[in-house]
Amino acid sequence: MPSDEDLETYRIVFELFDRDRSGFIDSHDLAAISVKLGKDPSEVFALIGNFDLNQDGKVSFGEFVQSLWHLQKVEDAPHVRVLEVIQSVICRQCL
Repeated sequence: MPSDEDLETYRIVFELFDRDRSGFIDSHDLAAISVKLGKDPSEVFALIGNFDLNQDGKVSFGEFVQSLWHLQKVEDAPHVRVLEVIQSVICRQCL
């Protein structure tokens, strides 16, 4: 289970992705992130799409936490790529 500190970090990251402050990460948010990162939107959609656990077309904070918590424990290449995209978003926001 994530610590309170982990949850606060996840909340900050989630809010970086939730560009329109809807409480969800959706396709509009991902399109904006793709442009900011200079990435093909389909690549970002595919990576973050795995976070949509209930397949409703958007990622809630709960889904985000559950997915990130799991990804931090896995070291295979696709999961590492998701974490790299998230790190890229965080770094771009700091500029």
